[in-house]
Amino acid sequence: YQGGQNTSAWNWANSEMPGETLVDEHYYINYTGDGDNTLLNSDYVYDNYKRLNEGGSNVFVGEYAGHLTTTKENVERNGDIVRHASYAPLFEREGCRDWDYNLIKFNAFESYGTPSYYVQTMYSNNYGKHIIDTTLEEYNDDTSVFDKKPGHQTDLYYVTSEDDYDLYTKLVNHADYSKEITLNYPGIKDGSQVELICLSGNAMDMNTMENQTRVAPVTTKKTLNGGQMTYEAPAMSLTVVKVNHTKKPEEKPVETTVDKKALNASIATAKTKKQIDYTSATWKKFKTALTAAQNIAKNAKATQTQVNTAKKNLDTAARGLVKLKASSTKKAALGVGETYSVKTKNCTYLSSNTKIATVSSKGAVKAKKTGSVTVKAVPKTGNKAKVFKITVKKAPKKISKVTFNKKAVKKKKISLKKGKSGTFKVTLPKGTAGKITYTSSKKKIATVSLSGKVKAKKKGTTTITIKTFNKKSVKIKLTVK
Repeated sequence: YQGGQNTSAWNWANSEMPGETLVDEHYYINYTGDGDNTLLNSDYVYDNYKRLNEGGSNVFVGEYAGHLTTTKENVERNGDIVRHASYAPLFEREGCRDWDYNLIKFNAFESYGTPSYYVQTMYSNNYGKHIIDTTLEEYNDDTSVFDKKPGHQTDLYYVTSEDDYDLYTKLVNHADYSKEITLNYPGIKDGSQVELICLSGNAMDMNTMENQTRVAPVTTKKTLNGGQMTYEAPAMSLTVVKVNHTKKPEEKPVETTVDKKALNASIATAKTKKQIDYTSATWKKFKTALTAAQNIAKNAKATQTQVNTAKKNLDTAARGLVKLKASSTKKAALGVGETYSVKTKNCTYLSSNTKIATVSSKGAVKAKKTGSVTVKAVPKTGNKAKVFKITVKKAPKKISKVTFNKKAVKKKKISLKKGKSGTFKVTLPKGTAGKITYTSSKKKIATVSLSGKVKAKKKGTTTITIKTFNKKSVKIKLTVK
């Protein structure tokens, strides 16, 4: 609102494009009391603007800025034509000022609001659905009565609005001294609660990084007495007077249904995966995500956001699983109750079916019942594991047959010439398995290897004992000639 040029522009817009234009207007202030203060002097300007039904145009206050602003009363009071308003500029990096009244200041580590920032928050958080007609009266010492002040006055700038529960009156005192005012609320019952939110300070007071709330709103409470209250508006202040006229109903917690179907489906899929198939590092992440997802699924108070996050994390961990490759594969047949070592350096050990065979942290396999099982020695890093394919059969109850050099041993006696060698072969009952050990009672006469190979050392006799892991044995007399 800046004189003749502005007036001419408005006249042209309203004559050429009535009701079709959104006019962008700017208002600024240097210091309170400045004679060219367009922000302060324009507080009532929109009261006289033509409305759309009169051939006028809507307004967008594209920029306004000041240390403490009054134009917000004007904007709120004329919200039917002032459709938008934006404070500008918004941000200022400390030490890089191009304009006095930026809204928020910051450095590399912190930020704080200027007094004008708090003005914006006080207005935006305290407004009603429609404007309430409000009059200002001043006591006349000569007549001892209150005279109505004309609408466009500068003693106090004000606007009142109302919603379903509260009245909101904004009072702006631009003077450098306080002003006492009596607020009357006809029809509002005694005892009604009043909340006073006040922002005040000296004309040149400002917030700084060291004192970020030197000028900031302060809230106090009062109670109406006789439908009125007296209030002293501080110098250089904005006050929001919030009067409750209707008790708000108690807010009932909103019951929301949390959908866990997708999460439960992901958990079900995840539970089909087996640790033995994947690297240690990726399985650890997957297991953590699965446990967290299961906890959320069981939690009756879990939010939809928590459920969605748990599913996302689990699905991501599942996609990240890296399969193990076999660096070597070895087969073994064990009898129930037998132990077998798969010990490998810097590895952990896993069994595909612990009901058939378990494996200890030291790599000791224990056959539990008949069946087939895979045991892996998994490295702590990398994706290559040693694989052991194990068949578990019944433990033998006896040794069915013994041959020596492919000939059946008769009467548990055999002979061998000095310097010669021979090999035992043992047959166990069908459906059984187990490790066989061989020992010689006199190793100076003959030795026998782990695989049953005999070497005749010198003339004499010795006893060869053939024994299963479960202590079923046969003793054979060997004569060296």
